Amino acid sequence: MTSLRARLGAAADAFGATASTMAVVLIATVAIARAGDRDPPRRGEAGVETGTDRH
Repeated sequence: MTSLRARLGAAADAFGATASTMAVVLIATVAIARAGDRDPPRRGEAGVETGTDRH
């Protein structure tokens, strides 16, 4: 039978892993949200296909 201390240690380790995973998910979510807030490139700016270019 495992001791209470060992059980609590395992629970704390699992909680720590869960908390760090949630922190990574939160940071990624904020980064994606910020990237979505940027203004899209204007029509005809460099790197944007307008579909009207004649070559």
